[in-house]
Amino acid sequence: MALQSSVTTAALLHAILTLSGATVPHLCGPACGPLFANYQHNDSCWRSSTQSFFSWDLQPHYHIGDSCFGENDPSAPFYFNGVYHIMWQSHTQYVHIPPWNTGPSGQAGDVGISFGHAVSTDLAHWKQLSNAVWPDEWFTSVSVYDGSATITPDGPVVIAAGLTPNTTSVFCHARATPANLSDPELEDWVWASDPLCGTNDNGLTPFDAPTSAWKTSLGQWLYEDGRGNVFVSDDFKKWRGAKGKPPSNGKFPGGTVCDFFPLPRSCDGCGQASMTGAVIPTHVHEAQNTYELVQYTEGGRDESGTLLDVPNGGALVASATSLGLTPNCDHGHSIFPKSFFDPVKKRRIQYGWVQAPGLGGEEDAMLDGLRYKANHQSLLREITYDPRLGMLCFFPVEETALLRRQVLASISTSTEIPAGGVLPLPTSPNSANQSEVRVSFALPSTDVIFGVRVMGAPEDCSSAQPCSRSFASPGLDFSINFTQAPANASAWAVRVGQLSGCPQACGLTAMLPLLHSDKQIEMTLYVDHTVVEVYFAGGRVAMTASIPKEFLLLPRGKKTQQVVEIFASKPGVIAVSATVWRMDNIWDPETHGRPHIKPNVVNPEITII
Repeated sequence: MALQSSVTTAALLHAILTLSGATVPHLCGPACGPLFANYQHNDSCWRSSTQSFFSWDLQPHYHIGDSCFGENDPSAPFYFNGVYHIMWQSHTQYVHIPPWNTGPSGQAGDVGISFGHAVSTDLAHWKQLSNAVWPDEWFTSVSVYDGSATITPDGPVVIAAGLTPNTTSVFCHARATPANLSDPELEDWVWASDPLCGTNDNGLTPFDAPTSAWKTSLGQWLYEDGRGNVFVSDDFKKWRGAKGKPPSNGKFPGGTVCDFFPLPRSCDGCGQASMTGAVIPTHVHEAQNTYELVQYTEGGRDESGTLLDVPNGGALVASATSLGLTPNCDHGHSIFPKSFFDPVKKRRIQYGWVQAPGLGGEEDAMLDGLRYKANHQSLLREITYDPRLGMLCFFPVEETALLRRQVLASISTSTEIPAGGVLPLPTSPNSANQSEVRVSFALPSTDVIFGVRVMGAPEDCSSAQPCSRSFASPGLDFSINFTQAPANASAWAVRVGQLSGCPQACGLTAMLPLLHSDKQIEMTLYVDHTVVEVYFAGGRVAMTASIPKEFLLLPRGKKTQQVVEIFASKPGVIAVSATVWRMDNIWDPETHGRPHIKPNVVNPEITII
């Protein structure tokens, strides 16, 4: 009954907008079947009476995210003709749960997902467009799940997993291309009518999350899906299951959401991989959030090729994994990353889905009477390879610095942190909740805990008496539990992260590899209203943490100051330099946070929330 009412409302809205001459919302065609037929695809921020826009105070301002809807996995990023494109799974019609779409335990399935779409020419300032691809064909009639983009000689092509109600072919791999290649923003996309569905050559059946495709020396295209199935094509149109030799037999390691790409460039100052002795990785295979460094060998015609794991990552000094580092892209709340190659600067760029656990990951969680944006995308990060440690590093792209608006606080000379106390970095009210904090520490000569606190509550301290250090007081701490290197060790690792309350109740933590040649440890924190991204030692550890609701700058003036502090548990910790910048918003003010479709007719029965 609710569905019938929604369809009727949508049809009425469509008629009103048509008569008024306003832009008409995208409607699902008859091929969708009775569930979605003639239902308005909500790319315009129209909401039901129980939903509304997310509060501007309770969502990130310089992270990519949907202006109106919940969202999840990154999908189909690419660069084409001077424009960067970022997509994500947008929950435009997420409320529909048909009875046949249930999991093994009877739980409701994901329904009504399309691809959100934003564009930029500088990777710093963004414009959100209408959603790119929709669940408007029989082969996407439940949802458009994960997908990736590939630049072909004919332009960009998105291959996405279309979810269908067909029990024998739950997923189809569907191709979408821009409707108009002369449009620099490539806003409108169309589905090809011949998706890959059902069991095909080599007994492979399409699953979720196809990767970007790569071209072999034989001129064939290959891609992998989330079950490790590899598919092959001669023309990027007709696809079939790839063959293979044992042990792969045409399959790669699975992981629901996968990525596969050539080994990226080496990090600055890290040296080059040695071609003598050790096995050197050629590619990266990533599943969920964990990566493997592998050697990829092409197969013959119609074959997938083979992957050989490189356990030490080709490390020249010491393997990061042997030092205790889990090879994760992110050690916090950013998951299911997706990457693309930037041909302009010859680099690999990645981003992930950030989900806020503090509010249960709800799409429309309420906080202080307003809607909290629980899901969004991480900062764009360049991936580099460190051959000394045989590991990948993840650090925000250099264009992020274009968002620095003003310096809020700084230390330009080496300064010792008071023992057991803090070194404040004073900022003006309502500013440090949208900031970048960068602190360089000299390597201590003793075992000590030190780090940076953000979103803290101010303490009443006199200049003559250092502030007390209380881990129970409000604020978000990120620490380094520094220990001296073992005798004769060329590398070792220390624990970093949210160490308050350890060892009984640690927060997010990871092991940070250090080299004997390291003289400083840099911490870089990006604070953006509801989320903090922290990077240790230039991205050897990346960690995304949601800001607990009690530390947020809540609406109605409940909290106006966000303290930034450097702290240490013992004397002898030196901050070589420190800077706090106020960061700018990334969004085009003419499009983001406003309806994409603005009817010029007022009807008392239709309310714009």
